[in-house]
Amino acid sequence: MVREVNILDLDYDEKPILPIKEYDSIHFVGEKLQILDEDKDLEQFLIHKEIDIVETKKGVRISVGPYIGSAEFSNFIITVNPKFTQLKNIGKLIDYAYDLKDEDILDYEIKFHEEKENPMELIIQLFTNQCKKLLQKGLVKAYQTHQDTVPFMRGKLLLQQQIKNQSKFNLNFSCEFDEFTENIVENQILLYTLEKCYHMTSSNHRKSTIKKIIHQMDAEVELKSIGIHDFNKVNYTRLNSQYKKPHDLSKLILKHLGLFDFKKQSASFVVPYFIPMFQVFEDFLTKLFEDHYSLKIQKQLPTPSWKINGYPRNIIPDIITYNTKSCKKGSEVSIIDAKYMRGTKFGGGKEDYQIAFYLNDYDRKIGYAILPLSHDPKEDIQKDWIAPNQDLKICVRFINIDEILDLIYSQDDQSKQISEKLEEMIPIELEVI
Repeated sequence: MVREVNILDLDYDEKPILPIKEYDSIHFVGEKLQILDEDKDLEQFLIHKEIDIVETKKGVRISVGPYIGSAEFSNFIITVNPKFTQLKNIGKLIDYAYDLKDEDILDYEIKFHEEKENPMELIIQLFTNQCKKLLQKGLVKAYQTHQDTVPFMRGKLLLQQQIKNQSKFNLNFSCEFDEFTENIVENQILLYTLEKCYHMTSSNHRKSTIKKIIHQMDAEVELKSIGIHDFNKVNYTRLNSQYKKPHDLSKLILKHLGLFDFKKQSASFVVPYFIPMFQVFEDFLTKLFEDHYSLKIQKQLPTPSWKINGYPRNIIPDIITYNTKSCKKGSEVSIIDAKYMRGTKFGGGKEDYQIAFYLNDYDRKIGYAILPLSHDPKEDIQKDWIAPNQDLKICVRFINIDEILDLIYSQDDQSKQISEKLEEMIPIELEVI
């Protein structure tokens, strides 16, 4: 039975924010939750992200799959949160799995909300990518008025100051002039926030990227302390509209640092992102075994295992471990598949048959399905699936993503502990022949 949530029980200011976790279904009850005609394109887009929204007489029923993000409709906002890891760790998870670029994960306009817990590493990554894009296009320049004493006449002569200069036999000119420069408040906000991000992020790779961006900017842009009044100086026009998004991210980062209170500033910041968590989990797990498992791991190449009307059809397990450095055919030890799903849903048909096919194809007897731990005793049940007629066994194991990320990003080297956890899941001696 689908759980009901009345929007009167939710905490929101303007539009109702409808929170839901991956692989969940909720019937949100309340007035004014209708989907308007202008929302139809967004509704269709979300169907491709396995997010199904159905209008009912009482409100809307929402069912979601393995994508996290938030989509803003005319009358409400949907926020899909991760089920298997803390929201604040999403940035670390992505960072470890691979250095995603905007175009890899960002394909719709959604909202982060300042009053909610935010994945700060992800926000820093998005901000960094936005700054890189601005630099590639060229930073905006503007005329700035300066007053200075120079050896040649420039701009407008400041008569009162010039009389003082002459009385002191100073032959220089006191002038007021306009200079076309990148050292404007739009860029100063970015540089100041980049400096804060450099010290805040726990990713060495991101630190290196931020440092390069800073070096590209600091020759022309002055590093100065930024306050809320500086944001209020910026008037967004056609010429500088590209700064709106990174400035909104900058506000969120500086607010997180507690440097100042935005008070009456906007309660939400439009940021584009939508993350396919099943893909991130698969790449995270592969890299984890590459970095910390005792046996050799190799990026898998498709293996032709079927022929359909004479044309080969490939299969490819997520992870194969080998007992030789060359990863030759016949030296396979373990067949491992990442399954981003709830434990109770495994074995519904295709997952167990898929792994069994891998085992037959690679002539192995034991395979492993690794699922993310959900911290629900009813879900996280380790099982062994046995096919007695084929002498095959599939072991279902769970990995605590948050715990592993804490070890990876610990200040101390926790490689040994991570290796022990992986070998506890996938015992090496069990499969070696």
